[in-house]
Amino acid sequence: MTDQDLLLDFIDCIYECGSGGQSWTVFLKKFDRQFPALKSGLIGYDDTHPHLNFALLGNYEEEFATSYVDYYHKLNPWYDMLQEARPLELNIWAHEVVPLDTLQKTEFYHDWVEPQGDIATGFTSNLSRTKGCFINLACNISLDHLEEGEQARHFLLTLEPHLKRSFAISRRLGGTKLREKTMEEARYLLKETDAKIRIIAEDLGFTSAAYFTRVFTETYGQSPKIFRKTTLR
Repeated sequence: MTDQDLLLDFIDCIYECGSGGQSWTVFLKKFDRQFPALKSGLIGYDDTHPHLNFALLGNYEEEFATSYVDYYHKLNPWYDMLQEARPLELNIWAHEVVPLDTLQKTEFYHDWVEPQGDIATGFTSNLSRTKGCFINLACNISLDHLEEGEQARHFLLTLEPHLKRSFAISRRLGGTKLREKTMEEARYLLKETDAKIRIIAEDLGFTSAAYFTRVFTETYGQSPKIFRKTTLR
């Protein structure tokens, strides 16, 4: 595949995700396969304090994806960088915002960053900002792989306008209804297939089966496991 074909393939994927044709997890996995030393995620925060609205985390292991959603996002020393993310052409590396010696003194570093191959730096791009919240594409990488990280940053710079347009399309199509659509699909898959709950959660773009179970239970008042047991096929 030529560089131009690769770029067009990514752009097609971006607009397919924005229109609801597939999950943004597909894009993240695609991006992480292209840059395997990188870990990337789409994260949504409240504007006023580090309260996580949602997170889709690419090739993070399930243990770390779940623990970030449940706890470590509250300790993230890069939060100010996430909140004030600028266009990638103006962006700086995370270790220039929070020096490594400062980061290494935190619980966030010892329990979340270092065990994942010491992903102690990265970069971020703001893709959408609406009243009260913002959505960023954030990428983490080890300081030992800055060359690959710089390649990824420049590639993402080319994709950035398309990502922003795609999120705008998603809002116009009724982004608030996407969760309802996802949960309807989850009900169908639980009722009509024998796929494991973990696989259904992954296919629908959830960071873990536990997170999927929580959202499903909040929506329908019963867990996916109980729903499947009590639903006749």
